[in-house]
Amino acid sequence: MMKENIHGCIVISLRPHQLPKRSMRALLKAFGPNNLSIQQATTPLDLGCQVDSQKYCAQHSSKITCIEWAIVNSHRSAQELSQMFPWETVTILEEDFMPRGELKDFVKSLSCCLRFLSKRSSPAGFHFFPEQGGIFRTSRTTDFLRAVWVPDFAVAYALNREGLAKVLSAPVDPRSVADWPKQVRKIEWWANETSVFLHPAPELVRSENHQLRFNRKRKRFEARSWVNRQVWVQMLIRFSPLMLTERIGNQTIENELIRSVVLRSFLLHRSRLTSLH
Repeated sequence: MMKENIHGCIVISLRPHQLPKRSMRALLKAFGPNNLSIQQATTPLDLGCQVDSQKYCAQHSSKITCIEWAIVNSHRSAQELSQMFPWETVTILEEDFMPRGELKDFVKSLSCCLRFLSKRSSPAGFHFFPEQGGIFRTSRTTDFLRAVWVPDFAVAYALNREGLAKVLSAPVDPRSVADWPKQVRKIEWWANETSVFLHPAPELVRSENHQLRFNRKRKRFEARSWVNRQVWVQMLIRFSPLMLTERIGNQTIENELIRSVVLRSFLLHRSRLTSLH
C-alpha cells in the first residue's frame, strides 16, 4: 500500500456494488480503504435527458450525445470530490477498468507512476491506458513518455494537485467530449511504456446495460474517419523516413488505425539498441 494520504482514488460507477472483486482488491491493496472512494455515475436521466439516448440533445449541445454529456459530468463530479481529501494525486477510474498483471507488479508500477506525478511542480496528469490515439516522445530525464497528443479514453488517469486545479479552473464545455474536455488537454501528460490499467474489463464488456462503455458515439471528431486530423498526423509520423517510431501496447483497442506511437530520437534509440546486445 502506498503512503497514507498521499495518493487517492475515485471510481465512477453506475453500479457501485457490482464492481469486479479482483479489481477492487487491487485498488484496496494500492490505496487502502481510507483513500478509495466509489462515486455514483451521472446518467442522462439525472440531466433531464432520455435514459439511453444516443441522439444529440439540443438541451446541452448538438455535438454530444446525452450519454457522453453524462460522462463529462461524472468526471467533473469526481474531480470536485477529490478536493475534499488531502491527496497529492488523485486517480480517477471508470468502472470498466482492469488492473494489468499480477497484483504485486501492478501495485509497484502504479506506485512508481504516482510518485513521479506527485513530484511534478507544474500542472500534470498521468494516462494509465495510453494505447489508442496518442502521440508520445521520449524524455532525456525520465523513462516515462511525454504526450504530444493526449490519448483517447478517460478510463484511467491521475492528476496532481496543480493539474486538478487547472482542470477545475475552467467550466465544463458542453461542446467537448468525455475524452477529453479542452482544459484537460492543456496540462502536461505522461504515460508508462505499458498500460497500468487495461480497458475494457472483460467482466463488464458482456453487460448489455453498461452505459459507460457502450453508446459512446462521437459525432464530432469521428475517430474512425479519414477526415480526422489525428489520423493523418499519426500516419505521417508513423511512415516518415525521418522519424523513428514504435507502437504502444498490444491490448485490443477500438481502432487499430490510430494505435498510439512513440517518437524516439536517434541517439536514444541507438543507445537502447546497443544495451540489448
